[in-house]
Amino acid sequence: LVDKLLHRSEVLPFPHELNVPTPESHTRLAPGTPAAIPELAGLSLGLHKPLASFGLHMDAAGDARLDLEAAGPGTDWGRKGAESAVLSVYLDGKYQQDVVLWGGSKTSPYALSLGNLPAGDHTVTVRYAREKSTAGAQGIEIAAGRAEAVAYPSREERWAAQYAPILIGKGGLDNNHTDTPLGMYHTISQNPDGTTTLSYAYAFSNEDEGTAANPALEAARWGRLTDLQHVMNVTVDPDGRVVAERIEGNGHKVRDFKGEHDGTHPIIRTSSGNNNVSDDGDGPLRFRMTTDNAVPTNAPVEDLMRTRPGWFEAMGKEVLREGKVDPDGVGDKPDESALGKVQIWLAQHGLGDLPQMADPRNYLYVQFKAKGAEEHPVEVRVRLKNGEVRTSAMGVEAAQIARDGWAQTTVQLPPGTKPEDVARVDFVSDGAHLDQVGHTFMLDPAYHPVEISPAGA
Repeated sequence: LVDKLLHRSEVLPFPHELNVPTPESHTRLAPGTPAAIPELAGLSLGLHKPLASFGLHMDAAGDARLDLEAAGPGTDWGRKGAESAVLSVYLDGKYQQDVVLWGGSKTSPYALSLGNLPAGDHTVTVRYAREKSTAGAQGIEIAAGRAEAVAYPSREERWAAQYAPILIGKGGLDNNHTDTPLGMYHTISQNPDGTTTLSYAYAFSNEDEGTAANPALEAARWGRLTDLQHVMNVTVDPDGRVVAERIEGNGHKVRDFKGEHDGTHPIIRTSSGNNNVSDDGDGPLRFRMTTDNAVPTNAPVEDLMRTRPGWFEAMGKEVLREGKVDPDGVGDKPDESALGKVQIWLAQHGLGDLPQMADPRNYLYVQFKAKGAEEHPVEVRVRLKNGEVRTSAMGVEAAQIARDGWAQTTVQLPPGTKPEDVARVDFVSDGAHLDQVGHTFMLDPAYHPVEISPAGA
């Protein structure tokens, strides 16, 4: 009951349309030249002044984006009941999307897609959505805002934005405190028949089911506790016309998309504890994210997190708050045995304790590219300068890396280990070939990656 009260399980009504006056001045947007929005600098929104509007002018029809630097006073993603404030965005008086300020009371960047706008003047309204925020929220402070008409480097990137999905949050207001989308990313592939497939995925701050139920196993296999989840593919012909849309539904089953669109954008909804999606239903949280988070070409997809340290912070604070971290700093071994799965199932139903991991800041994060790992799994071995040796899989075969190509894993280190304490990193396999070693880093107390260069290969 307390948890429901803290997280507003009952979704309160919110306005889908606003009657706001047209701004007297409009900021003219130009492609590739972000324009500052004076009305947003130092703007405070709260119960007594929940909304503010500003004008944008488009010389020609095209995509536009809005970048905000904002904070939620009194909130902290790591504090139960006060995780976030929510900002709702309206375009020409109509509700368009939400921003969960998972950065808490610290001013953090948030990128929004405003979609394809007709030429002319438009009114954008930002509103403190008290009914969507967690109980401890006290308003919203916007330090700065910039908008621009978006110019794409290729027609394929333009298509990626044109058909990017709109995501409805899961479980009513769940995303204001758990598994919130941090950003969207995509890949583009050319097919032999001349078509192009646009593949979309989201970085969720964590996941509540699947491998995440055993966090030490997830950390070893994937090198992170965020959920980097593919959601759908859109295939277009050489002229950019859609020929197929497919979503990754519950149970990771891929099927044709049969839902509705907002213009050219398919509308999908997070429908499972491990962030698979559906093409039906609605909810009070709606996300329209930019498509500028392209997947790295010579690194694992997890490298998106290294270059966006706020994602690591949201991940770390969430797993600590949800009790997935051992307060003694040791954690459980990765376990995917039949008995281990039974114990997890019992714990999820209140009969026992769920497995825990060590603090995410007590791990070494290692990226590498291997060939032959599907048949000959790889394990990372770390030797500290005091002679102690730790391994990524902790002696558990199911926790080894058994996939070819780029991967990221973690090695749990003793609490208090510093980057300079790492002497050597080795890659152990009975037949795989190590092609390349990527970034090797730890997280500092603020969850920022700190690169290290140990010996070994």
